Amino acid sequence: MAVVHAGSEARWPRPSEIDWLTAAEVVREGFRRSRVVMMNEAVNGLQRCVRTRRTGTSILPVAWASGARLLAVESLGPPGGEPPNAEVLRQPEMAELLATARRLGFRLSGYDADRATIPIKWRTKTKSPAFGNWRNARQATNLATLYSELPAQARMLVWAPNRHHAKVRFMQYRPTGWQFQTTSNVDPFVIDQTATVSYVDRRYGSPILDWAAGELRRRHGEAGFIWREGMPRLSPGCDAWILSLDNRLE
Repeated sequence: MAVVHAGSEARWPRPSEIDWLTAAEVVREGFRRSRVVMMNEAVNGLQRCVRTRRTGTSILPVAWASGARLLAVESLGPPGGEPPNAEVLRQPEMAELLATARRLGFRLSGYDADRATIPIKWRTKTKSPAFGNWRNARQATNLATLYSELPAQARMLVWAPNRHHAKVRFMQYRPTGWQFQTTSNVDPFVIDQTATVSYVDRRYGSPILDWAAGELRRRHGEAGFIWREGMPRLSPGCDAWILSLDNRLE
């Protein structure tokens, strides 16, 4: 892939110069680089981008063939506990994702914080950065524990909402991915499916989608790529992206 440099800054190459991959190929390479792959879905309350979950279902056989034996899903709640919102698990494409994982032989576990253990001072401030960082820290600790329980060489696939899995801090915000990396000393391979998702109505469209649309149309509406040195990142703290023409929340 050719990347044009202007001084010390990288500039986006033409879409035709990108090494485009299928979602399955991205996941396969992710597990080649790390024993932990984190992939996300786009959600906003009970709204979700169905496409992101269907892509998740489609890559499960590749994850299994790559050695993944545990699927950790935030929506399942704390390990061994009750899911915080059973309605999410009843949504057809989420039910299909979980059923496919079970059929393949994955162990399934939640990794969210246990709401019963929320410190009293934050129980009325669940939208605050302090609560978010506490919750993310508990999630990271739970993931580190799940990882430590894996048999030697077995791998873990983490299914996260939005960009909770990012590996960088955002000012005061410390995402689960960053805290997991700090806690476990494991560098997960992080895949972002949300770069083209429309969380709100876009008045002027999406620059990323405008850039990639032609190549996506040539690849049945969805394709991904992996970051390389000298190339800007579509979202911070991520190693790869899955872009799509189907970006609705419903």
